[in-house]
Amino acid sequence: MIRTDLAAEKEQQLDNADSHIEGISKEEFYKGDLHISRISLTSQNASALLEKPMGNYTTITCEKGFDSMPDKVKIYSDTLCNELKRLAGKFRKPLVVGLGNEAITPDSLGVLVSKKIFATRHIKNLAPELYCDKMNEVAV
Repeated sequence: MIRTDLAAEKEQQLDNADSHIEGISKEEFYKGDLHISRISLTSQNASALLEKPMGNYTTITCEKGFDSMPDKVKIYSDTLCNELKRLAGKFRKPLVVGLGNEAITPDSLGVLVSKKIFATRHIKNLAPELYCDKMNEVAV
């Protein structure tokens, strides 16, 4: 058995065992080169089987490898943005965590992305004259 903490991979292991579990719903589709998998865990049994809290999990995989051409990066970032908006729902105070190691190329994406995020959470308190109601509070 493969060790993983991704809900999509754990669900796939269950799916390969020909067991449909009540409380697990799955949606998969492609957007260009990106494979998007959405898993919803809605029962305690499903939560226990996947070893994840009940909730929604999205995995975006760039199956052909990351392409740094501007048109591809726009598709990647728009897709990620739309998925985050869908997951956040009415909540508009996200925390962006860029995990990785910028000294190791295959592990640097999280760090590089977090450096590009415009953190705004502090503006409301420290510079209220710059804050506007349309600005989301974002922490990095």
